Amino acid sequence: MNISWSHRVRNTEVLRRAGVGGIEAYLMRRQLRWCGHVMRMSDERITKRIFCSELQTGKRKSGGQFLRYKDVQKRHMKKCNIDTSRWEAQAQNRLEWRRLRLKTV
Repeated sequence: MNISWSHRVRNTEVLRRAGVGGIEAYLMRRQLRWCGHVMRMSDERITKRIFCSELQTGKRKSGGQFLRYKDVQKRHMKKCNIDTSRWEAQAQNRLEWRRLRLKTV
């Protein structure tokens, strides 16, 4: 790319010129890929059972909360314009899920 340190080009500009997204976009795509993979697993697999489970009792503390994995996942889906109410059905079709998760904004 013929960029030297003395050119003082921002990292974001170098990534744009190289056609590479940032680390956040990469992590978001990987996380959505894994979620789709888990949703296509059989219902007996322990990974899917834990991923889809909810606690029957207990409450979270009042005040500011740490984000749960599913909270972050929903944020990523919204950034990719994936309908959070239908994502589980969409993830069953591997090609459609790939197309949806690659539409990062």
